[in-house]
Amino acid sequence: MSDKVTVILEDVVDKLEEASDCWEQYLNAVAGEYVALSDGSYVEPDYELAEEIEDSDSYIRLPNQREIREFNIMEDFAEATPNAENQRKLFSALRGRKPFRHFK
Repeated sequence: MSDKVTVILEDVVDKLEEASDCWEQYLNAVAGEYVALSDGSYVEPDYELAEEIEDSDSYIRLPNQREIREFNIMEDFAEATPNAENQRKLFSALRGRKPFRHFK
C-alpha cells in the first residue's frame, strides 16, 4: 500500500499561474514535488527529466493556461473590451508572468 501525499491547493494554483505555452508543469504524486519541463523554445529541455516523466506513472501533468477555461474567459473579455488601450493592457497581462494576478 502506497503512502498518501498531501498536496496544498495554494501550491497547485501557484504552479497553474506559472504555466505557459513553453513550459509544462508536473506534480510527482509520489514525492509531492513539482517539476517544470521546457518545450525547448527558450530554454534547452531537460531530456533526462522528460524521459523520467514519460517512463513513470508518478507524474501528473497540470493543465496549462490554454486548457483552463478561466483563461479563455479572460481572453474573451479582453477581446470584447472596446477601449483599445485597455484591451492592449489586458492582453499584455495575459501573456506575461502570473496572468491571473495581473489581469485583475
